[in-house]
Amino acid sequence: MKKIQGKNIVGHITIHIKGQNPELFFQTCVDHRIPVWDIQKHSEQHCSGTIYYYHLKKVNTLLHNGAEYTISTANRKGYINHVLHVWKRKELIFATFITFLFIFFLSNIAWKIDIAGVPIELENEISEQLREHGLYKGAWTFSLMPLNILQQRVAEDIPELLYIGIKKKGTTYVIQAEEKLVAPDKEAQIAQHLIAEKSGIIQKMFVKNG
Repeated sequence: MKKIQGKNIVGHITIHIKGQNPELFFQTCVDHRIPVWDIQKHSEQHCSGTIYYYHLKKVNTLLHNGAEYTISTANRKGYINHVLHVWKRKELIFATFITFLFIFFLSNIAWKIDIAGVPIELENEISEQLREHGLYKGAWTFSLMPLNILQQRVAEDIPELLYIGIKKKGTTYVIQAEEKLVAPDKEAQIAQHLIAEKSGIIQKMFVKNG
């Protein structure tokens, strides 16, 4: 018979028919528009052929309608057959889905916040500001604003910061910050008298300041 298109996709199965003139049963299948291919005659009362898997129920109906044959099946193949086989194990599918869902959930939680580069007082202030903006240990990371905007918000809220950078490494958020260095004010110089080393008369003065 001609090559059957798509048999490996929809699935096919080999049926063994035993009885008187078993080849006539395959002719009956063709008459009922059931494609059969790879028909082989193993003995006078034994023939085999391949049909689409979804036609198996129709073939069994023909056998129960008075045909004096016995049927057995073998070599069930095809992608849909594999899918149906896996689908029968729904408990395994459900357990796998729950496992992936659990891993996805855990991988999108902030489990650790590391702040470095600043004194403990400023570190506590940064931690508080991060919490107010939604970043804290145990936070759901999908609800966070973009990290560049978060950096900008924290820098605006804490004027003492010269720089702050936030990076995500796995489930850990690493915050590198730097405190502004404030130069101390110079003490105002006290006005003083000019005292010459020797006695004399001042001829000319050039005053730059004061």
